[in-house]
Amino acid sequence: MTRSPLSTTIHSIDSQPSFLMYIIYDLIEAYNEVLEESPVTTKAFTSATVYAIGDIIAQRSEGAERLDKMRIVRSLLAGFIGHGPLSHCWYNFCEDVFQNWLGWTAWWVVFPKVVFDQTTWAPFWNNVYIIMLGAMRCLHWKVIWGDIRRTTIPLVVSGLKLWPAAHIITYGYVSVENRLLWVDIVEILWVTILATQAAGKHKVRRKKKLVAEAAAQNREDTEEESGLLLVDHHHDEDMIMDMKEGVKIMPGVKTQ
Repeated sequence: MTRSPLSTTIHSIDSQPSFLMYIIYDLIEAYNEVLEESPVTTKAFTSATVYAIGDIIAQRSEGAERLDKMRIVRSLLAGFIGHGPLSHCWYNFCEDVFQNWLGWTAWWVVFPKVVFDQTTWAPFWNNVYIIMLGAMRCLHWKVIWGDIRRTTIPLVVSGLKLWPAAHIITYGYVSVENRLLWVDIVEILWVTILATQAAGKHKVRRKKKLVAEAAAQNREDTEEESGLLLVDHHHDEDMIMDMKEGVKIMPGVKTQ
């Protein structure tokens, strides 16, 4: 019995989600195998990839016509050298503190873990990231220290918009070895959202700038036109006076 074209199409549509799920499952399995063999190296490459992608998205949202390749390389290196290996150490350390030192294994322990993360790891990594980027740019240590003082608290406050909610999943449902992958995925989504918002604000600012420039140009044209009219008016008055003076000196002509 042969299938009709319609039933074949419906069957192919129905099979697509399961096919995609198999692909995703295979990718996760392959990643976990590599992760088990070389956890630190795998996490280093994971963060390097995510930080490079995030920087590209950020540059595009800023309206850059050409990508700053060295900036992308710096972000990539920060992810590879810093975020990947340090995150591996942090998540293992955090788990060791709560399970082995404190002996807290109940369901509610996720909330102290989130607080611990946001008050220690978050500001620590933010400052390490600033130091790494500053060192790669060969900035003076006073400039780097100024950036740290200026951004530490704002970055932590800004992170409270996202990470407490995301880390409930991080510390409540995701295994220790896969926490970095989960966090990196969330970072990409977060950067994309921020980049989209920034791009929208950039378009609004650009539109306002164009309107303001057009208004300024219109004022300049009006003032220039008014100036020309005033000059013409004075020029006409001068011509009339000259004509009157000429008439006065002509013999036999009377003027009123």
